[in-house]
Amino acid sequence: MIRKCALIICALMMTAGCVSRMDDADTEHARSFPAPATGQGGLYIIRESHLLGSYKSVDLYIDNQKAARLGSGDFYYTTLPVGSHSLMASEFQLANAVLSGGDKQSLFFRVKTEENKNKFVEYNYFNATFSILPEEDGKKLVLESDRVAEERN
Repeated sequence: MIRKCALIICALMMTAGCVSRMDDADTEHARSFPAPATGQGGLYIIRESHLLGSYKSVDLYIDNQKAARLGSGDFYYTTLPVGSHSLMASEFQLANAVLSGGDKQSLFFRVKTEENKNKFVEYNYFNATFSILPEEDGKKLVLESDRVAEERN
């Protein structure tokens, strides 16, 4: 009986905090860095993998809509209409940045998508900031990361 309980607890712990992953074909397509369609720009958002804070996921919002939950070492890819878009991290991160003396404005980030081009943005969990990455750096991080599924709630 104790062994069964231990197995159930282990199984629950392993699934706690899991996020939906894209299937292999969709992930490989995103990793091929396709040119977005006419009138669209591609956006990759990457959370670099770190041991500290790796158990905490962050809700990512694009234009005030929940887009995904990023764990340590995850990336999210989407296409958006050409123009300016807002990125925001979850409320937990906002409160954490304010309490730790961080710049709460850094949590609200504007990114401009360009037609038929991909942009790469890194989210830094420790200081709760977004930053634009050079294309080569962004591609490298995407290739090293796991892809999360779209979660619009």
